[in-house]
Amino acid sequence: MVLSAEVGDKAFTGGKTHVTSDRNVFLITGGIHNFKSILLKADEDKRINLRSKKFGVAQDITGMSGQRVYTVKIYEADGKGYISLNLENGEYKVYFSLRTMKKENWSQLGWRPMMRR
Repeated sequence: MVLSAEVGDKAFTGGKTHVTSDRNVFLITGGIHNFKSILLKADEDKRINLRSKKFGVAQDITGMSGQRVYTVKIYEADGKGYISLNLENGEYKVYFSLRTMKKENWSQLGWRPMMRR
């Protein structure tokens, strides 16, 4: 697991984030050792209570259930709102909108490497 150990962000609590994906993908929340992998099914709107601005999108998964190793890219949202994951040219592009699902309000989130502490 490669997520930061920073789990909470007090300003980010309350409400749920709407997440959709055009493919089945795992969204990862939490810390390095205490994390949750949430299966997002294709074209399904899911409401998730993110405890932090940071979340991961699994790029590769190896191993069996209970011993899986996730390779993820870390993203940071600007607040509660809407997240859309789209597979484009073999890579997930992550888009965020604070208030609406209208496409003109979406902005692409860039991923960042995790720094170990």
